Amino acid sequence: NPASKTLYFNQLHDEKTEIIWYNLNGSKVATSQLEDGQANVPKQLNKGLYIISLKLKDGSAIKQKITINP
Repeated sequence: NPASKTLYFNQLHDEKTEIIWYNLNGSKVATSQLEDGQANVPKQLNKGLYIISLKLKDGSAIKQKITINP
């Protein structure tokens, strides 16, 4: 799922949570907010592959690989 500026989460339109961005080494590199099923890609991230983590209000977590394109 390549992204450049905005991520869309169709199934999470009622969620409001923090997204934590990790590089492939597992280091936290940024955070952003999910609101109304959308989240902006942090501007400081370069083109590449990242792993995002979201903790949902029901206590479950989602991890997803994301490709960032400029």
